[in-house]
Amino acid sequence: MIKKSFHIVLLLCLCHAILLHAQDANNLIENSGFADKTFPPASWEIINSSRGVLSIEQEGDLRYLRMEFSDMGRGGITQSIKLMPDVKALSVSAWLRGNGIIHGGQDYQRGCFEFFFYDAKGQRLGGFPKLMVPNSADWKKYAQVREVPDGAVSVRVSCVNHGGKGVYDFANLNILGLTQKQLLLSSQNDLKLQAKWSTKNRYAIYEPGEKVELQFTVQGSRAPGETILWQLFDHQQKLKQGEIAVPAGSGPFSQSITLSPERYGYFQVKARLSLSGVMLPKRGTAPAGCVTFGILPNIEALPLKHMDDSRFGVQGTTFIDTGKFMQGDPYNAYYKALGVRWVHRNRRLHELEPVPNAFKPRVTAESLKHAWPYDWDNRMAPLVDAHGVPQWLIDGPRELREQKNYSNTFDAQKYPPRDDQAYGNILEKVAREMANLHEHRFTYMKHNYYQIQWEPDWYWLGSDEQLVQMYRTAYQSIHAADPNAQLLGCNFGVLQTGNDWMARMFRLGLGKWMDGIVTHAYYTYKAPPEIGIRPQMQRLVQMVHQYMGPDTMIMHSEWGDHWDGDYVTQSISPDQLRDEMSHNLRGHLIVLGEGADATWFFYAADLGKRGGGMAFNLEPNPRYGPTIISPKPLTMGVATMTRLLEGTTNLGVIDYMGVNVLGYAFDRDGQTILALWSTDGKSHTIKLPAQNNVRLCDSFGNSSALITDAHMITVTLSDLPSYVIGLSRDCLPNQTVQAYPGQSLEQSSSPMLAMRGAQTATLLSNQVPTLMQTGTWLLASQHPQTGELSNFKRLVVANALKMKLMPTKDKTTSGYQLQVQNFSDQDQTVKVQIQNEFQTLAIPTNKSSTLFLEGSQLQLDDGFYRLNAWDQAGRKLTASVSARSLLNTFTHTPKIDGNWRDWQLEMFQRVGGDEALVYRKAPLIGPKDFSFDYALAHDDKALYGIFKVSDDTHLPPTNPNQTWRGDSIQITFGLDLRANGDWGSLRRISLHLPTDQQAAIAREVIGPPPIPPVMGQLLDDSQLRCRVQRDDQAGMTVYEFAIPLSQIGSKDQLAKYKHIGFGALINDADTLEQISDDARKTMTVAEGAGLFSLHPKLGLFPLDIK
Repeated sequence: MIKKSFHIVLLLCLCHAILLHAQDANNLIENSGFADKTFPPASWEIINSSRGVLSIEQEGDLRYLRMEFSDMGRGGITQSIKLMPDVKALSVSAWLRGNGIIHGGQDYQRGCFEFFFYDAKGQRLGGFPKLMVPNSADWKKYAQVREVPDGAVSVRVSCVNHGGKGVYDFANLNILGLTQKQLLLSSQNDLKLQAKWSTKNRYAIYEPGEKVELQFTVQGSRAPGETILWQLFDHQQKLKQGEIAVPAGSGPFSQSITLSPERYGYFQVKARLSLSGVMLPKRGTAPAGCVTFGILPNIEALPLKHMDDSRFGVQGTTFIDTGKFMQGDPYNAYYKALGVRWVHRNRRLHELEPVPNAFKPRVTAESLKHAWPYDWDNRMAPLVDAHGVPQWLIDGPRELREQKNYSNTFDAQKYPPRDDQAYGNILEKVAREMANLHEHRFTYMKHNYYQIQWEPDWYWLGSDEQLVQMYRTAYQSIHAADPNAQLLGCNFGVLQTGNDWMARMFRLGLGKWMDGIVTHAYYTYKAPPEIGIRPQMQRLVQMVHQYMGPDTMIMHSEWGDHWDGDYVTQSISPDQLRDEMSHNLRGHLIVLGEGADATWFFYAADLGKRGGGMAFNLEPNPRYGPTIISPKPLTMGVATMTRLLEGTTNLGVIDYMGVNVLGYAFDRDGQTILALWSTDGKSHTIKLPAQNNVRLCDSFGNSSALITDAHMITVTLSDLPSYVIGLSRDCLPNQTVQAYPGQSLEQSSSPMLAMRGAQTATLLSNQVPTLMQTGTWLLASQHPQTGELSNFKRLVVANALKMKLMPTKDKTTSGYQLQVQNFSDQDQTVKVQIQNEFQTLAIPTNKSSTLFLEGSQLQLDDGFYRLNAWDQAGRKLTASVSARSLLNTFTHTPKIDGNWRDWQLEMFQRVGGDEALVYRKAPLIGPKDFSFDYALAHDDKALYGIFKVSDDTHLPPTNPNQTWRGDSIQITFGLDLRANGDWGSLRRISLHLPTDQQAAIAREVIGPPPIPPVMGQLLDDSQLRCRVQRDDQAGMTVYEFAIPLSQIGSKDQLAKYKHIGFGALINDADTLEQISDDARKTMTVAEGAGLFSLHPKLGLFPLDIK
């Protein structure tokens, strides 16, 4: 949330002294009403006073502080107040009056009631907020709401004079701590400041050179001397500021300013009233106190011969064209500003044909003359979405075929059709209509594109064979009616899950029944896109090339990564907006660079209070299809990317500039563009070989010339992508060479130079230096006289030694073996660190050596056993093995009593920290707030588990049917009966301790997920023995359980599969509001409990059963 000045002042003049008696019971100020006339007042300290007289006076029942200064002086009284963590703002008020006031040269140099914030080190934060004493013989009440700055732990309040002359009176001093919701309510008052764009008020995205004019309007009563203070910011700094005088009175006042930023990109105008502090209101999901606008880059995208050659699409519509919800052109003018072409067209089968033969395709020129007008007018490229099976046709259980509210997405995708011919007939009619649309309307496209599923990994309950058969039917039916058809599949939601499924189904022949690939790129853990997307995109492209050929179309049709907060009640900070922009741009560049033909952004504008879009949604109750939006930094970053990369082709990855730098090269009609960024959020300076006339363009389209020095250019990169434009194609590598340190390369007549980032290494006699760092380098021949570089290659320097740590074959808890393999043509040695000692291991050339270790000799780190070693050149090698892949063996039956001390300490594995969170909608304060240790074991009768959850606030679920919202765990276990990772036999169980902290509650979770998980029966001891113990003093909750192996599988099954699949969700909520809003924190064992995923990824735990 933005921690910035947010103050709303209510100025009232009251004549009746009786109103002065009101004191708020929740006042944070001690002795705010001056309980007696003792001076100094109790709880207050005197500030050094000069030339002044301070006293407590009384008028009737009212006591007040009087400060009299006959000459310019200083002094007053003060007290410090400790702030609670949940206090997000202070509501400050005081009754003030003054007489004969003369300030000491500046307006602030007089009497005031001030409140300054301080951090734990005593440093002042958040400026100099204060309420000034008026030069008025009548009491006046002043009130102000101010947000608490980040890091503030206390506030010091003072009644003080800073060098003025006169009499200053202070009464009824109040400071109330406000929570987030109370803060929003405090913004409602009769004095308002508003801002409106003179043009483009519904989306505020301007062409280069277009006039940008903002009109301010003030309504309500204001004091003399009031002004509008405004400031112009770009995405990272203030650019200019100004002040507008506002006449006193209560009538509306308006004045406009012209904004002329000298750059392209995202801009924000903050404004407030100087005296009253009233700021621009919060609108929809945009931050409070500001309005935003964007200026498009002066870049023309390459023209497209066919619109389906476009590389960019987006999901989501807006109705800014008409300003009326669901009326008018949903694309104009926002899609043009974004620079996208691909859109979805809904032809979902259950909606088209809820009963047999309901759908009548349009096939004549007359009937199609005005079809899909907005797609045609804007030259959009539609992807026909024909997913789902009509209810009357689905081959599911009778309950599904007869249920009411049959969902086209959730229900219609669970099972295949029971009649392939009937299913094919519907698709044939859709394709016949599309073929005629192509002939009469969409002549600007090469093909028509179809998808028949939408994230089936969340819904599909059929077999792999049935899914392949659906595609066979669809392929044959669609192609029979549409000669220009392209059937894309399978549109999985989670990229890794989709790859797992595709690998199986390609082996079943799926590739014969698709023309191309469509996919989403989500991943189920918190990670940057370089980790979450890149390896899975590489895997997908490799599979597609293997099974369908290198020219197969790959369309990525949905992914977005957005700040996970409540945009309506909170203001997203500049850092969060930057992270949102950075992750999204990098993710989509990775998708394109790794081989996708097109990528789609998600979502056009924020979908609701949780955000999720590329632009702010300014509707009072944000929802899909907004009629008014404003840009985010991401909006303008997308507009730059599309203009630069539309119509380009891929030239390859740029992974030779250092471990924390990544990028991709693109061909833009003969011009080379490199998209480059840092992957660790830090600034990195790199050198690139280049000729003259190379330019650097930032994420918003602002460009500058790069100076060539000794045939190199220097570029400083950040987490926001930069574009190097105009590099010679000859400066890119034309092949990849792999070598080990010390290995000789092919002979070259010229010296060879290796470059990586700002590093260089000369290869003497064309030999890779023995001490050269491993990784990817850019290798070039260097002219001995001119120093000019040529013949570039991608050099992958691999470590000649590979180290692997694995359990010994007997599957005991302490047995491990370290295997080190030597790929070089020289004998090698490594020094292996075993606790605090080193052991030397010799590895002959082209052979391996093995070292056997006990588990107690290994370092346990975040659920992994790790081992470090160093080669002869001092290069570090690391090997690890998941400790979660082993299941401890019990030789005795533990007592299930919630006592963790019955378990051996070495059995426990620690999980904690930000990186362990898989669901986070509340802040993680530290390990005492939320972390856990766990252990699993078994004997020949049961599977045992124990979780020690560190949690300083225990708050059990309030809804027994949604236990995951409160402090609880959910466990999943079962056998992989189909041996394909689909876990056909699973049990899910939820455990929690009720409010009365009596017996633990264990309930079966039934489904199937994800809509929704349902709490089933309570479990008895024959099904599960469990105990949950809470220790408030230690801040720990212990969950212990025993599951009879008979509940997991039969003896024959256990003997056959020899592994148990297990996963767990561990949930933490700290307030009732977090429970009601599902704003919990969640960590997992393995990859969770599959509570919201139809196909969970579980950990494999081997059984040692005789």
